[in-house]
Amino acid sequence: MNSRLRLGVVGLVVLSLFGTLLARLWYLQVLAAPTFRVAATANGVRLVYDAAPRGRILDRTGKVLVDNRVADAITLARAEAKRHPEVVDRLAVLLGVSDDEVRGRIADPRFSPYKPAPVAVDVDKAKLVYIREHQEDFPGVEVSQLPERAYPFGTLAAHVIGYVGEINDSELTDRKGKGYRLGDGIGKSGVEQTYEADLRGQPGLSKLEVDARGRVLRSLGSQPPVQGHDLQLTLDL
Repeated sequence: MNSRLRLGVVGLVVLSLFGTLLARLWYLQVLAAPTFRVAATANGVRLVYDAAPRGRILDRTGKVLVDNRVADAITLARAEAKRHPEVVDRLAVLLGVSDDEVRGRIADPRFSPYKPAPVAVDVDKAKLVYIREHQEDFPGVEVSQLPERAYPFGTLAAHVIGYVGEINDSELTDRKGKGYRLGDGIGKSGVEQTYEADLRGQPGLSKLEVDARGRVLRSLGSQPPVQGHDLQLTLDL
């Protein structure tokens, strides 16, 4: 009797464990499946931001003291650089820099891994033309245009106007939750700093669907950047 009783108890324990396991599997496959599908979808979406042109700064009469210009830049897609490492060597020779410098720029964490990284800015026209004419030798390389600050009067009233620079770690921490990201430009002094919120603008946003390896599958939509507000000073130049 004791042996039969022990076998019965063991059998009940085993059945109980199997029942618990089956119930857990049913929960994961049926009840929790929608939750996991949502999580998988969220993990497959990446956001890519594009800098917005800042607002202009005008004097009392409407004369433009600070404007925006478009800088010609050479960008390189990281995936293509991995598939065609020789393109890094060719770019380095063309730009007159070392291979390590080019690799360092495409690995820079300030730039999104889901869009081409700027390798050189303010590139002379001859080099841009060469790349366009020899595109087959530069897979993944594009000629892009990036917004830059322009000062028509040079350093005139620079102490009042101030300047824009790359956001640092301290500024990034102070502005947590305000949409700033590593690599963003920010007013560092003068009017550029005081009226940062007005001049800054709204960055553009692209939603990309990526696979488990981070490769872009398709675009899920985008919003263009919105330029910041113009600012008119009481200053008369």
